[in-house]
Parts: sequence; C-alpha cells; structure tokens
Amino acid sequence: MQIISQTLIHIPWWVYLVFAYIIIAGVQALNTRVVSLKMLFLAPVIFTIMSIHTLLTILNGNYISAGVWGIFIFTGIKIGQWLVGGLDIKVDKKRALMELPGTWSTLIIMFAIFTTKFYFGYELAVNSWYADQIEFLFSIVGVSGFLTGLLIGKLIGYRYYFKNSEGVDLDSKLRCS
Repeated sequence: MQIISQTLIHIPWWVYLVFAYIIIAGVQALNTRVVSLKMLFLAPVIFTIMSIHTLLTILNGNYISAGVWGIFIFTGIKIGQWLVGGLDIKVDKKRALMELPGTWSTLIIMFAIFTTKFYFGYELAVNSWYADQIEFLFSIVGVSGFLTGLLIGKLIGYRYYFKNSEGVDLDSKLRCS
C-alpha cells in the first residue's frame, strides 16, 4: 500500500488534469453530440505528436522500432476506420459540423493511451534497465502506434462521412444542447 501512496504523491499535478480531461471528454462521447470538424482533429493531432515523440525518444539508432511503429499505426488506422464505418452520422456541410452517435470507443482509446503511457513511464522510472530491453521498447512503440492509429483511423472515417454524406441542418441541434 505504501508503494501506491508514494507513487501517487510523486505524480506531477498536471497528470491529474490530463486524466480528468480524458474522463470528461470520454464520458461526453458516450452521448450523441454535435461536434465541429475542427474539434475532431484535436485528439488525433495531439496523440500523434506524443506518439512520434515516443518513437523518436526510443529510436536511438534502432530503426526496427520505426518499422514496428509503422506496422502498428497502420493496423490501428484500419481498425479505427472500421469502428466508424457503421455509425449513423449526420453532416452539416455548411457549418462544418457532424452529429456523432454515442460510443464507448473514444473513452476506451483515450483511457488506454493515458494508462499505457503512465505504465511505461512508471516502469522506466522504477526499472531503468527496461530501457535496454528491445522487447519492452517494441511494446512501447507498438502500443503507442496502434492506439494513435485508432484515433487517426476514426478521423479518416469521420472525414469520409463528411465528404460523402448529404448535408443536413444541425443548427437546431446546437440550440438544444
């Protein structure tokens, strides 16, 4: 129990803010909502930057890690597109808005990114010798690539809907929410 309390005490304050944001955004995604196309880019861009940072930090001359990351990000993109494929999405092309049905996937993906990032960071801080273990490093870049790919894939799927759907007026939905 003391290890857990010591760990929680040493977590930077901003990590708690990020965790709160992820929970709030994920819970909001459980309900049907109207979102601007610009806002849909936010999470994939942020997490892609974080994933590339992770890759570059770990790369350290090991280009096989880049290949692992590429394979996993591609796989995540394909699954992310599939996750969006069957959704009933309404598009307001004039205002660049989309009505998205509630889904658990946003909460699960963002929570998984946070949890794995936290776990890998903790393990490296406590067991610094893990940094020399190729399997551990491949796990980090693989998980980072896959989860980021899911977000990118969902964004590609949303963009496809936006481009190929008939537009409707979502203005009345905005006033109600």
